[in-house]
Amino acid sequence: MHGCDMRIHSLFFLVLLLLVELFSLAGCGSNSRHALHGTVTLDGQAVKTGTISFLPSAGTSGNSSGSEIKDGKYSIPAEMGLQPGKYRVTINARIATGRQIRDPQIGKLFDEMRPASYKQMGKLTVTIPAEGNEASFELTMK
Repeated sequence: MHGCDMRIHSLFFLVLLLLVELFSLAGCGSNSRHALHGTVTLDGQAVKTGTISFLPSAGTSGNSSGSEIKDGKYSIPAEMGLQPGKYRVTINARIATGRQIRDPQIGKLFDEMRPASYKQMGKLTVTIPAEGNEASFELTMK
């Protein structure tokens, strides 16, 4: 090989090696999402239907996620899951009040009453540990 060919070959090999290293690092450790599940009760009763949302607090580099609540339970699969860290939580519980409100996400009408303290961002938080996948919430109207 000539000197110029040798340098191009060496440069190509170096770039290829760097790309392999970058791709292997991209799949490691701190960016992994974890499944999350739990229960939601209001005044000791399972929340029949609603939604739960998790948004990363300052200092948490994770993604946001959420789920529908059915019969007091929610579940977020790993592919939509959360990274360990602190999250602000919003829970919208639909409880019969006689007033009809249309849910903008799914288009259904619900009798609804939302406790303001659980809807306002920052009032309810949870820390997701590195080795845990359950977070339950016991809410009260008082």
